[in-house]
Amino acid sequence: MTKPSDPTRDSHVAVLAFPFGTHAAPLLTVTRRLASASPSTVFSFFNTAQSNSSLFSSGDEADRPANIRVYDIADGVPEGYVFSGRPQEAIELFLQAAPENFRREIAKAETEVGTEVKCLMTDAFFWFAADMATEINASWIAFWTAGANSLSAHLYTDLIRETIGVKEVGERMEETIGVISGMEKIRVKDTPEGVVFGNLDSVFSKMLHQMGLALPRATAVFINSFEDLDPTLTNNLRSRFKRYLNIGPLGLLSSTLQQLVQDPHGCLAWMEKRSSGSVAYISFGTVMTPPPGELAAIAEGLESSKVPFVWSLKEKSLFMDENSPMGINLSSDVKDTLDEGAYGDSKFGLLDCDLECTAQKILRKRPVKRSCHGQAILAVTRRLATAAPSTVFSFLNTSQSNFSLLSSDLPPNIRVHDVSDGVPEGYVLSRNPQEAVELFLEAAPEIFRRELAVAETEVGRKVTCMLTDAFIWFAGDMAAEMKVLWVAFWTSGTRSLLISTQISSEKPSLSKVYIYSNLVTLSLDMLLKENGRMEETLGCISGMEKIRVKDTPEGVVFGNLDSVFSKMLHQMGLALPRATTVYMNSFEELDPTLTDNLRLKFKRYLSIGPLALLFSTSQRETPLHDPHGCLAWIKKRSTASVVYIAFGRVMTPPPGELVVIAQGLESSKVPFVWSLQEKNMPTRDSHVAVLVFPFGTHAAPLLAVTCRLATAAPSTVFSFFSTARSNSSLLSSDIPTNIRVHNVADGVPEGFVLTGNPQHAVELFLEAAPEIFRREIKAAETEVGRKFKCILTDAFLWLAAETAAAEMKASWVAYYGGGATSLTAHLYTDAIRENVGVKEVGERMEETIGFISGMEKIRVKDTQEGVVFGNLDSVFSKTLHQMGLALPRATAVFINSFEELDPTFTNDFRSEFKRYLNIGPLALLSSPSQTSTLVHDPHCCLAWIEKRSTASVAYIAFGRVATPPPVELVAIAQGLESSKVPFVWSLQEMKMTHLPEGFLDRTREQGMVVPWAPQVELLNHEAMGVFVSHGGWNSVLESVSAGVPMICRPIFGDHAINARSVEAVWEIGVTISSGVFTKDGFEESLDRVLVQDDGKKMKVNAKKLEELAQEAVSTKGSSFENFGGLLDEVVNFG
Repeated sequence: MTKPSDPTRDSHVAVLAFPFGTHAAPLLTVTRRLASASPSTVFSFFNTAQSNSSLFSSGDEADRPANIRVYDIADGVPEGYVFSGRPQEAIELFLQAAPENFRREIAKAETEVGTEVKCLMTDAFFWFAADMATEINASWIAFWTAGANSLSAHLYTDLIRETIGVKEVGERMEETIGVISGMEKIRVKDTPEGVVFGNLDSVFSKMLHQMGLALPRATAVFINSFEDLDPTLTNNLRSRFKRYLNIGPLGLLSSTLQQLVQDPHGCLAWMEKRSSGSVAYISFGTVMTPPPGELAAIAEGLESSKVPFVWSLKEKSLFMDENSPMGINLSSDVKDTLDEGAYGDSKFGLLDCDLECTAQKILRKRPVKRSCHGQAILAVTRRLATAAPSTVFSFLNTSQSNFSLLSSDLPPNIRVHDVSDGVPEGYVLSRNPQEAVELFLEAAPEIFRRELAVAETEVGRKVTCMLTDAFIWFAGDMAAEMKVLWVAFWTSGTRSLLISTQISSEKPSLSKVYIYSNLVTLSLDMLLKENGRMEETLGCISGMEKIRVKDTPEGVVFGNLDSVFSKMLHQMGLALPRATTVYMNSFEELDPTLTDNLRLKFKRYLSIGPLALLFSTSQRETPLHDPHGCLAWIKKRSTASVVYIAFGRVMTPPPGELVVIAQGLESSKVPFVWSLQEKNMPTRDSHVAVLVFPFGTHAAPLLAVTCRLATAAPSTVFSFFSTARSNSSLLSSDIPTNIRVHNVADGVPEGFVLTGNPQHAVELFLEAAPEIFRREIKAAETEVGRKFKCILTDAFLWLAAETAAAEMKASWVAYYGGGATSLTAHLYTDAIRENVGVKEVGERMEETIGFISGMEKIRVKDTQEGVVFGNLDSVFSKTLHQMGLALPRATAVFINSFEELDPTFTNDFRSEFKRYLNIGPLALLSSPSQTSTLVHDPHCCLAWIEKRSTASVAYIAFGRVATPPPVELVAIAQGLESSKVPFVWSLQEMKMTHLPEGFLDRTREQGMVVPWAPQVELLNHEAMGVFVSHGGWNSVLESVSAGVPMICRPIFGDHAINARSVEAVWEIGVTISSGVFTKDGFEESLDRVLVQDDGKKMKVNAKKLEELAQEAVSTKGSSFENFGGLLDEVVNFG
């Protein structure tokens, strides 16, 4: 029998190489190493003849391991095929033919070798290898040649598309992909083309998408990297793949290092003469090289910097023929200077786009949705056409923009022409508002040339004047070529126009501010790196003395100065002084100083606005379009009393700010008219079902969330389903009127006697819950007269929720009542069971769960019962296990926490769930009406604590569900009495009988034992020093919100895992020694937290978390924003 560590004898491995770019070489390197380590295994290496010829030299056979057999396969290009020139064309042809080509050649190799292939080792691009491996009963080992970040982007493509979107992704290009653990600093725009932007329907994009879906089926996935480079991604990918291996860097594992290095140009000898760390090495390989313009920029930068360099550059990039289609011509002497390393005197001839258009009449930039550009220039064109009826105005614009702008009452001398929007067929626009603009601008000269030829033929007249949006800066060159006038319209204000024309075309200095005549070049390093001058004013420009640097448009001195849009605006500023006339929608008296300044800059400068006051008489007599009766409503309001809110259709504040505006309006009582797109309004007449888990402390937080949602969406009905017993303990008369309470059965059969086991009632309820809720939901729909479109539930009720949501075709939004750590344990139960085991778990209880990111300090014994120990077959354990499997199917999952408390878990959950929201701490989010109510304090606890010194009091409370046994209550009492620590102890009266005789009398001055206490208010009092609790999540979060350290005594459920987080992760408290209260142990814990130095550190840490919690619920905080997201999911159904 072969030893496990020995290679399988006489085995046969098929290696399928991707023959493009740099993919094949590293796979061959790996194959060589494997072949050397396993000489009895045959490795059949399949690749195209062209790629093989570049990999294997004529004398290579002597060095190549004898057990590597090389096979040439077809490249997929049909005989006689003529390539179009697209870079991906050859790849697409190869991929389409690859499965059949590989199958055919593998069959030949098996016959030649005499051994069937039992392993396919392939480039990961070959996703179809999963099916091939299944067909031949072989394992599939996939090699990803790039890094873990790009692999993650392909693996989570569906999640990224769902989270970011693909239709309008552009506006989110700068966002980071925090939904995937380890990619918190990767922006959307950094992802590979084909994930959420670019042509998602290309063969190559589809192949990469399919690859991401197929790789989890592979027996193993390995990459050329090392674990320590990306530890978070390594852990993440281990959980996604059957086996995931980092085997690099291959550059350090190559046996060729021992051979003579090939250095035909003497680079190493040259390097030997340079000082340490002084040389720049530039190389882009042979596949992807920057365009000629950038090569020139590199050369200029190297020469100017004087930095010693080695530049590996293809010879064909050193010299280009004058007719080069790339657009840059380098003279022959440039080749010589490049070779010598001298670049300064190179002359470059730029071949511009074909701008020899015959004529243009009115050119306008393509709008983003419905911008102010089109409306303003059309208004001017109307007035001109009315004033000059014999002049023809050809209005050229995209069909989408024309459709939104034009009506049937245009003057007859305006002729409308639809032009192309510049978006290639099949191209998927991102949500970047500038993307459509950039595509249009790149194609605009050719687009206008073509359409103008049609217009001139139709009208029968040549153009004498071009009236354009100022953004179309290239109109200056076109007008010069056509010998016509160019009149440019600037649609914005004078200051933004002056900024655009005042920035110098010279390269900006990196250390000072220079003023040349009236041109200003601002310091980029100060502004962009240090941000130290953003508050300075632009006093160097007359009329701009109160305008700060940060007020200037993006693209002037900050933002992406190299974007197409920024460059376009810069070019516009340089071109406008060439225009015959520049006019704008303003009036001279608004900015007299700037008007004088601009008159000096332009040949002619005209202010012709406000256009809103210049409508024609006929238009004024037209009945106003007021479908919602706004004018009738406002007539009833007093003078100057109404506020009008409008942000247009292009740029609207995010949902969180819309909520703030609504709250501010409601609170202020100011009359208002708010023009808001319907998609941003709460859905009218919606109906939400709230399904409550009626045990423990689950119901109260869910009711608090429901009240907040109901207040924010008053036209939505929330039907709140819970047992009569739970409802009676929760509800008061002051809940919002749009919450309707329904009592549901508790699942206990009539006449049934409960055993006393706390889980018995829970299990009976869970078993009956789907039918119970189904019946009551139907009754509620009939009563309200509206169908449910959203099911909002406790996460424990996953079965009832999924059943109801599926039947009603409603969304399911799940609330998990615990913290992120305990949720992780349920979500990864299968992974924990697989790694730790369940049969002999006892000996591993002290081990940590480091294989799950964020759980490095959580021990096996801290996990909830039912994960790996306890009765795994109980109804409750099975419910929680199934819950962990079901939650990723929910529309959204939210918890009572804040992102900053557990950032690692937050990032992980964003990749696991469709939408994950932290909306807490709920204790800090009480409504104004609630906070203004007098605090219920029947035993005068707050009056008592007022007399105590800062951070001196211990508060002890275990609630009504989980209380320590009588012997531990005695130990608590003895420890308190012995320590002399002031205390408030909330303890049910029936439990007070267990206290030591005379304890209440002896400690009457020291503390107080009461059946109920105002917990939140006590914890937030400055005299509070420590909270003694079982570690339930609500208690932990209330303590964190108040900045109070804890002493935890876990009892059941998530108590232990929360207590461990308190002690070992956040370091804001301790767990009672030995897990149970003893007099000495409790007294020691009190002394440690309240007196010792490490207790002071706990207090500091707790206060830091309190600050983060307060920030999270502020109007700019993460939880506040997330609540807006929850409102959108629940009321507007996402």
